[in-house]
Amino acid sequence: MMVMYTLMSFLHGHCAWSGIVGNLRKEIDRKEKKIEDLERLEWNVLEGDFINPMNKSGKYTPRRQRIFVLRSFLLETFGLDYMKRGCVLDVAGGKGDLSWLLTNADGIESVVIDPRVTDHSKLVREAVWHAEQSTMEVPEEVIAERGPQGPLEALKLQPPYGDARHLRIFLDHHLLKAFKNDDEDDWAFFWKAANDRAEGLPEMGHHQPRKTGAPDESITDTNSASIACAGRVLDSSIARDLLKSSSLIVGFHPDEATEPCIDLALSQRIPFAVVPCCVFPTLFTSRVLKSGRPVRNYDQFIQFIKEKHPKIRQSVLDFGPGGSSGLIEPRNKVLFMLSSDYDE
Repeated sequence: MMVMYTLMSFLHGHCAWSGIVGNLRKEIDRKEKKIEDLERLEWNVLEGDFINPMNKSGKYTPRRQRIFVLRSFLLETFGLDYMKRGCVLDVAGGKGDLSWLLTNADGIESVVIDPRVTDHSKLVREAVWHAEQSTMEVPEEVIAERGPQGPLEALKLQPPYGDARHLRIFLDHHLLKAFKNDDEDDWAFFWKAANDRAEGLPEMGHHQPRKTGAPDESITDTNSASIACAGRVLDSSIARDLLKSSSLIVGFHPDEATEPCIDLALSQRIPFAVVPCCVFPTLFTSRVLKSGRPVRNYDQFIQFIKEKHPKIRQSVLDFGPGGSSGLIEPRNKVLFMLSSDYDE
């Protein structure tokens, strides 16, 4: 009887303890999800109230101008000649601003990989305005209304402008598997399914027209709807060839695509530069450091990626402190590898 009582007491206590642990785990997951949502909110606000990072000169670097900082890093790190050897894969490139800059300022073939519709219309309008400014007088009232200032002005780009190509798909483990199989029929099947998946998604991220169809050949039309279609790749063979000919993979705050784009680069021995952002610990619960600790925060995520290859390097982009309060550090750590790193 005493043994039975003791056993029942143990089981009761064990069950109670399991319940407490389970509740604590749920509470931790809930708080981490809340932090994750706040991170995404902060890093998706375009400018102003939430994000006002300053660079080392003490001036603010608006979020929309950070692609210029990234572009400078890419050119200084990999060199223009190397980047022109093949296409640059701009993973989770959103509107495609970085690819548009590389295409028109540097003559680099850059391909956006993102399920969202690309839209270069704002950059085109700004570039056209700056070009007009340099050749003709513009009334002051027009300047006040249309005159965006910033690093784009210093590039002195002249029309006509080219459109970056666009693979409207997710870069995820499905793509990695289909690309690795190296079977033309399997790839064609994946390509159709991936495009259908992107087409079926609700509007995401930036506000854009959901216009689809054949690529628009016009490169001077600044109409947002036509620019949103221009450059989209519909042929599966062309898409596969672009992936095979890539010389560099870039990911600027690519969210869920962060790990897949690095895995693609490592598997193909391609140089890369990725700026991680959100961790998504509740979505990627299988991520574990070599020490056995689960990946739950930003610093652990950086370490997790660096553990994928001993030659992965780390630098910092000059975004300055993040958040108007300065309490949140900017996600400005860039992880990268050069082509020579694979030979060592």
